Amino acid sequence: MSSAGGHGAVQGRGGGLGSDGPEWRKLLLTRIARRLRYTATAEHSTTHADVFVHEASYCLEVQLKPTQFRKRTAAREAKDAKVCWLIREG
Repeated sequence: MSSAGGHGAVQGRGGGLGSDGPEWRKLLLTRIARRLRYTATAEHSTTHADVFVHEASYCLEVQLKPTQFRKRTAAREAKDAKVCWLIREG
């Protein structure tokens, strides 16, 4: 994991170094989930999710740049997690 708080590069599982841009979004999603009384972890190490909602085994992914969506989704689904991508329009 990088010292800047981004994802560590994971061979064959998707992920990579995160940028600081979406960090506030990840924290906001974590706070929203917690206010709804879910247990949520930002930068979840097991699934490499931006935000992991434990009770629902749900990965929330903030993506502002092109990525390998299928590969990264499959890596999280292999850990029995569902995935929701939050992307910008366009």
